[in-house]
Amino acid sequence: MAKTAFPQVYPYSAAVLRKLLIQKRGLPRHRDAADKRQINYLGDYLTHLGVRTIVAESHYVDHDFLEDFSAYYVRCFRTYERTCQRLHFFRTPFAKRQWDSLLERAGNQLRASDLQREREYVGFVVGRPLPLAVIGRTCLAPPLDARNAAHYPTTREYDVNLCGISLRVETLGFQEQDEFAAKCATAALWSAFQGTAKLFQHAIPSPVEITQHATSISPFGGRAIPNLGLTDEQIGHAIRQVGLEPLLINAFASEVLKATAYAYLRGKIPLLLNIRLEDPVTKGVPEQSHEVAVTGYRLDETVSEPAEKKLTPLVAHRCSCLFVHDDRVGPFAEMGFDVLAKRLTTQWISTDDASRTLVAIPGNLIIPVYHKIRIPFQRIYEEVSHLHELLVEGLWPQDKDHVMAPILRAVEWDIYLTTVNSFKAEVHSSNSIAPQQKRNILQTCLPRFLWRATALSRNKPILDLLFDATDIEQGDLFICAVQADPALATLLRLVATLNLLSSKHRRTSATEILNWFKHNTIATE
Repeated sequence: MAKTAFPQVYPYSAAVLRKLLIQKRGLPRHRDAADKRQINYLGDYLTHLGVRTIVAESHYVDHDFLEDFSAYYVRCFRTYERTCQRLHFFRTPFAKRQWDSLLERAGNQLRASDLQREREYVGFVVGRPLPLAVIGRTCLAPPLDARNAAHYPTTREYDVNLCGISLRVETLGFQEQDEFAAKCATAALWSAFQGTAKLFQHAIPSPVEITQHATSISPFGGRAIPNLGLTDEQIGHAIRQVGLEPLLINAFASEVLKATAYAYLRGKIPLLLNIRLEDPVTKGVPEQSHEVAVTGYRLDETVSEPAEKKLTPLVAHRCSCLFVHDDRVGPFAEMGFDVLAKRLTTQWISTDDASRTLVAIPGNLIIPVYHKIRIPFQRIYEEVSHLHELLVEGLWPQDKDHVMAPILRAVEWDIYLTTVNSFKAEVHSSNSIAPQQKRNILQTCLPRFLWRATALSRNKPILDLLFDATDIEQGDLFICAVQADPALATLLRLVATLNLLSSKHRRTSATEILNWFKHNTIATE
C-alpha cells in the first residue's frame, strides 16, 4: 500500500535546516553531522538567497541514492532506509494552512503562480538517510551578485514537481561524497556530467555507476566499492564511458588555469580541477589530493596585466575567482586567486584555528569534451598570439605614430569555445553588424563547434575571428573574420596586398589571417 507523505511547512532558519537534515532516527554518529561544514555552508547560502520557507517532502525516492542503495547499503547488516526527504526552498513566507489551501484550491491567499515567479523558488536539497553523508542531490540557484561580475555559464534548467505544482530552477546539480560508493572525484564527475549531458546529449550515470566505470580498468588498484578515490587515469576512463573525451591540462600556473578554465566554461563545459589543500601557517596538508568541479568565474572590470609580461593579454586574466562544486564545502563555493603566492583561497576551515582558511595548490585540469572538439585552447591561443605580436609590434617598423598604433597596443583578447547556433543567434540579434555582412554570416555553413577570438581595445571590439574547433591540428583552422573595425580592416588588407610583413611574421599563422583580408572585403555600411 502506498505511503501518504504529507509535506510539512517550516519558516526558514539555519537551525531548522540543520535539524531537518540530521534527523536520523537512531543511526550512529548522527550528532557528528550537526557540525558538518556543508550544512553550515548551506545555512549561510540559503540565508543569502533570501529563503523564507521550507517545504519538506518525506518518503522521497531519489534515483541516484536508490542506485547507491541497491549496490551497497542494502547489503549491509545494519538496516538503512531506501527513501529520502526532499527540502524545497521559497523566498515567499507562508504557513501550513496556506499551503493546504493552495493544494485544495480553496482560497486565494497563496497561488501556484506566486511560487512560480522568477527566482521565487530557489531549489531543493535531498536529505539522505545516512549517518554522515546526508546531503544528496542538491539543485540550488547560484548566489546573487550585486555587481553582475559572477558568471555561471554551465547551469541548466531543472524541472521539479511538488504535489502537482510545476517548478523550475536554473543551476547545476551538486551532492557530497558518501565516502563509500563515491569519493570526491566521483562527486565532481557527477556534477560535471549534469552539464555535459544537456550539452552533448548523453545519459547521466549515478555516483555508484561512475565509480564502477572508473575502476573497471584497474582491478588491482583497490576495491571499486567501498572506494578510496580515483586517479586521473580512472577519471578519464569514466569520462570516456559516457561518450566524451578527457583533455588533461597542467594548471599549476595561474595564467594557464584562468585562460583554460574561462575558455571552456564560456563554452558551457564544467571542468574538474585537482587541488592539494594546505594550511598557510602550519603548512599541514589535510588533503593530498582533492577534486572539485569548476562551474563558473568572476571577472574584474579592470584589465590586469599577466604576471608573465610576454603573455598575450586575455579577458580571462581578469578572473578574480572560480566557483566550484566542492563536495566538502557546498555548491558554487568561491576559490580566489592569490597570484603572487601561486595559490587559491578556499572556504575550508583550518582544524587548528577556526578563524583561518586553507589554501589550495592547483594541479591538473580535466576537461570532458565532445569527441568532435579536437582542437584544444592552447593551439588557438598560439594562433592569436602570433597575430597579436604582429598587431602590436610588427606593423610599425617605420610609422610608430600611425592612428591605429595606440588602439592596437591596448588590445585584449577574448578567446572561448562556442557553437555555431550560439554564434549565429548572437549575430542575428546584433545591431552593430551591417545588414549585408549579417546576411552573409547567417547563410554561411560553419562547423558545429567554433573557437572565437575577439580583439577588444578599451572594451570595444575591433576584430572578430572564427576558428574550426573540429579540424585536425595540421589543418588550416582559421575560417573567417566576421566583424572588424573598418580602419583596421583596411590596414590589414594593405599590409597583405603590399606584402609588408617581415620575414619573422611571414613564418607564422598570422599570414593566413592577413590573406583572408586580402581576398575578402567586409561590408561595414
